[in-house]
Amino acid sequence: MRFKACRSRHFNHGVSQFDGGFVVSHKQCVRFLVTTPNGRSYHGQFPVAARCPPRT
Repeated sequence: MRFKACRSRHFNHGVSQFDGGFVVSHKQCVRFLVTTPNGRSYHGQFPVAARCPPRT
């Protein structure tokens, strides 16, 4: 799923955020990747009633 930030400088002083949530329907390790407009990326994971394997 991809979320795009609002580009309007008039909305929320030009800052976008996601105030929602996600429904996870079964046990799993949820992984995510966030990429900024300047190309930096951040990744992470969190367990939802299941262990996340160690990253190699």
